[in-house]
Amino acid sequence: MQTATRRIQGCDGLSIHLIQWTPDDILAARGVIQLLHGQGEYAARYTHVAQVLTDNGFIVYAPDLRGHGETVFSPVPEAREEHCIPGHMADHDGWNKCLADFEILRELIRSEQPLLPLFLLGHSLGSLMAQDLLMENSSLWQGAVLLGSTGGPLALRHRAIDLVVQVQRMVKGARGAATWTDALVMQAFAKEIGMQQYRSEWLSHDPEVILAAEADPMMNFPASAQHWVDLGHALKKRVRPENIASIRSDIPIWIASGGNCPMGEKGKAVTALADSLRAAGLTDVSMKLYEGMNHELHNELCREEFLADLAGWFDAQAPR
Repeated sequence: MQTATRRIQGCDGLSIHLIQWTPDDILAARGVIQLLHGQGEYAARYTHVAQVLTDNGFIVYAPDLRGHGETVFSPVPEAREEHCIPGHMADHDGWNKCLADFEILRELIRSEQPLLPLFLLGHSLGSLMAQDLLMENSSLWQGAVLLGSTGGPLALRHRAIDLVVQVQRMVKGARGAATWTDALVMQAFAKEIGMQQYRSEWLSHDPEVILAAEADPMMNFPASAQHWVDLGHALKKRVRPENIASIRSDIPIWIASGGNCPMGEKGKAVTALADSLRAAGLTDVSMKLYEGMNHELHNELCREEFLADLAGWFDAQAPR
């Protein structure tokens, strides 16, 4: 596998860190994957995932999202202040600016790889953004994988958090750390899965993964108050039937989640996601729950099984 990094310019001038993983035999490449990571992490954590995908003939492009990874922790000297705050996508409308960044990246990919089929792979927050991209124009993608996702009607706890989000934004301002929301979410996760000691326990059962996440300076920071406001708007958009129905009916989608993942409500919310897609007329939606596993399947005790399943799904979509 060949690894290259560079900077690309986002929709408002933000300098975005981008990783590209390429198979050693580029002539054998048979597809491209645009990978969207989750909240409070960064693209390089998917290097082992990219290794499996490139071994199977796929090129992977993975940006560090606004407010995340090298995009925010290693900003260019001329970066604006709003672009230098961990967990903060923008002072206003950061979610849609992030989607616009993805479109810029998609156009770059198409200019560099014009003939290969293009897929979406989103994890957690990235899976929600992937859903949004599909609702905007699913004809641009050959298929999509949604990992560690959620769906269905907004639960009562989401509505309660939304009230806190609005007050928090008024008190702390757009750039203020959303410590209230962070505490509420982690408290809910801890109660749901019985976390004992570390906040990263909800990610995996693997002690090495948990301790590495706890020690990682580019993880475990709260998002900004404005981020949660923007996310709240996006969650409401995601559940509207007319938006789900805008996704083309024949696009292949694979949903995978840990059976113990609190974001997926231990299977309930991801099952609701799959059901909502099928109810909207999508004909190629598949799902797998990994019994007893937490949020990050690619870093869980079942990682070998999951990565084999992931590679197998992509293999089926882009035959050799």
